Amino acid sequence: NSGNIPVTYQLIQSGDTWKVRNVSLNGIDIGLTFRNQFSSTVQNSKGNLDTAIASFTPSADAAGSK
Repeated sequence: NSGNIPVTYQLIQSGDTWKVRNVSLNGIDIGLTFRNQFSSTVQNSKGNLDTAIASFTPSADAAGSK
């Protein structure tokens, strides 16, 4: 392994600028990972979005468990 890590990204155009929509690192979909983590946080907060947002702490460790 030469130390290269494959990176794939999706961009969307918003007016005159481009925004990153999603990133995959070494085959791990970062957007999906965070979406799943947030979904779990919402469930643990019994559907209360304010509580879920206040307590949401994304974990990079979860991405490695793919």
